[in-house]
Amino acid sequence: MKIQKSSILLLMIVVLLTACGASKEVIDYGDATAFETALNNGENLEGKTVQIIVDDINPATVSGYDIYAGKHLNFVSSRHPDVKKGDTIVVRATTIESALGSWIIQYEKVENAVVGDTTVFSDSTITADSMVGTYVGKNGSVLILREDGTTAYYYMKSDEIEEDSDNTWSYGDEILTWVYNGTEVSGTVADDMSFTLKAQKEFDGWVREAFFKVSDDTMDKTVSEYRQLLRDTFNRAEMDNFDPEVCVPYSIGGVTFQIPFYWWDTQSGSLQFTSEVYGAEKCVAQITIDTYSEQITNEEFALGAEKICNSMLNQVTDGEASSIVKKPTIIHLNEYIGVIGVGTAKEDGYSFISTVVAINNPNADEVIFLLLIETDQTIFKYDADFEKIINSITPQSASENMTSESQETEEKSNKANGVTPELKEFLDSYEEFMDEYVAFMKKYQTATDTSSMLMDYLAFMQKYSDFSEKANAYDTNEMSTADAAYYLEVTSRVSQKLLQAAS
Repeated sequence: MKIQKSSILLLMIVVLLTACGASKEVIDYGDATAFETALNNGENLEGKTVQIIVDDINPATVSGYDIYAGKHLNFVSSRHPDVKKGDTIVVRATTIESALGSWIIQYEKVENAVVGDTTVFSDSTITADSMVGTYVGKNGSVLILREDGTTAYYYMKSDEIEEDSDNTWSYGDEILTWVYNGTEVSGTVADDMSFTLKAQKEFDGWVREAFFKVSDDTMDKTVSEYRQLLRDTFNRAEMDNFDPEVCVPYSIGGVTFQIPFYWWDTQSGSLQFTSEVYGAEKCVAQITIDTYSEQITNEEFALGAEKICNSMLNQVTDGEASSIVKKPTIIHLNEYIGVIGVGTAKEDGYSFISTVVAINNPNADEVIFLLLIETDQTIFKYDADFEKIINSITPQSASENMTSESQETEEKSNKANGVTPELKEFLDSYEEFMDEYVAFMKKYQTATDTSSMLMDYLAFMQKYSDFSEKANAYDTNEMSTADAAYYLEVTSRVSQKLLQAAS
């Protein structure tokens, strides 16, 4: 019995000594907000520990299991973390990456960590002074809030910085208010000082923007420095802010597409939109939507779809080292059938990718074309955005069709004896443009370096398609004798010039 008691006593002493001597690691950050704020301020937190509350867990992401915490923190692992919503855990960040305003963090769980005197906690009190700094918008903009209440604003498509003394900001009652070009926009500020500014109505193409803080810096920047900040922040992540509530409907060929507000209408005469255009960096992101008359069934379209798509890709990617990276494939869009293909080309040291979509609309005897062109210098990639635009196709409303028909009737009733002035004006401008087009294409086909001509080439192709569509819309059977004669005279001359240019 004495031996047993001695053994037990010895065991208790060993356990107590072990417990007393065990070292406890002090947690670096006591909550997710403090950790996220440090990340947003540009600090390197790899190797640091943080105590978080599991807001939710997603077991089926690309990275595996994803623990959500804070505003934009994603703790990912390939194995089940063995936690549930509401749990408080301590983790050590091993690798940290930024992706479209969120932080992707690989980690390891820490079991023996405690809060200490050096543990950093968030300051829940946000003041106007703490709001001062540089913010990045998820649509590709930068907003600087200065101590004196003035602002500087840059949007990625511009070569100018908006720094008007009348553009001011203020903060109070958790609301940030920004006066931008005479219009007041505002939004609620979150604990991590992120906010979404919304306008009551669209002005100057501005609808809303979600901002998050990247630093306390308020120094003046050049356009190049602003663009580099955007590159460093987004690293050509997918632009994926498509929201039907703030899209603008555009109709063509008897159908309607929803276009996000950050794709600006170029007012070129056809449906052409840009999200990024910055010539100094050969930065282009552009969408063109057009049609041509073609009476074809869906069955016939499916049989010839690959040929149609390849022809368009070859026209667009006619550069050095051009190649088709995605062979044309049939797609189904609501009640429509289409085809999509992707090609790349390299010209003058930069690369661009083009995505071509052709959609058959037998109800209107037209084929609709959509073209996305983006160079490798853009701040974002637009594949996901373009796909959603394509999938938004719907039949044009009956009221829109009725309006179009009434306009055609009115135009016909205005015809007089002799050649209709409106028709003559159009045909004369049509022939004048075709002369310019033929001259340009001869120059383009013989040029050794076409890189500098690319944008002009696209502009000519767009205008060509627009003029051709309008010319083909005329029906000589419904014209007066004078109108029909002049129409045939001009179109015949144009056709002859095009044939000569082709030969």
